[in-house]
Amino acid sequence: MARSTYQAARLNELTQQAAASRLVISQGYEQLRQRLDVSARIKDSIEKHPTKWLSGTLAAGLFVSKFFRTGKKAAKVVAATSGSSHGLLFRSAAMLFSLSKPFLKTYALKILQDYLRQRYSNEQESKPSRPSY
Repeated sequence: MARSTYQAARLNELTQQAAASRLVISQGYEQLRQRLDVSARIKDSIEKHPTKWLSGTLAAGLFVSKFFRTGKKAAKVVAATSGSSHGLLFRSAAMLFSLSKPFLKTYALKILQDYLRQRYSNEQESKPSRPSY
């Protein structure tokens, strides 16, 4: 009888140790997942320090644009725009067309969608339905 109570106590102690070990392992696993989840860490950092990220991004963009700029391309662009034979009216029309491209694309897509919708709805109405056997 003394032996069975000792075994029961020992079994209870081992069960508690196993539960404590599972808890420690699961906590360690969660900490490891948090350390290795780079995208979540970056997201948290951006949410906590948005001004630092914005200023760093702007500084990096400015640095890269200055670093990779070549003088020859800039000179060609300046020469092409300054000595252009096109007049003010042509330049204004080109700029207006460039600004209106998104609107024109959206409008053309809407017209195409309406046309296709009408065409396929008419085909569905004109086709006789098949009887099911």
